[in-house]
Amino acid sequence: DMVTFHGVRLGRPDWSAHSHSLAIHLHPAEGDTSIYIIANSYLKTLEFELPNRRWKRVVDTFLDAPDDLVDEEHAPLWEQPVYQAGPRSVVVLVEARE
Repeated sequence: DMVTFHGVRLGRPDWSAHSHSLAIHLHPAEGDTSIYIIANSYLKTLEFELPNRRWKRVVDTFLDAPDDLVDEEHAPLWEQPVYQAGPRSVVVLVEARE
């Protein structure tokens, strides 16, 4: 599959009418980069499990500028197994290239 859906836990998307979160893993085609998108529409911070990869954070709409949107080349490395997405925010992680 090129796309997998998750909730705050890997492999467990919440498709209920009351869900406030979704994570989407865009798997790379050959020669491409893996992308992980987190959407938290809840009014509180949620902690999302991440696939076991080295990630760079390029977008976090909860952060103040200029940290909310960072060029991939200058994006901070995120090696923790979880990401705390702030209330009503979107996060985009790209797989760190060696």
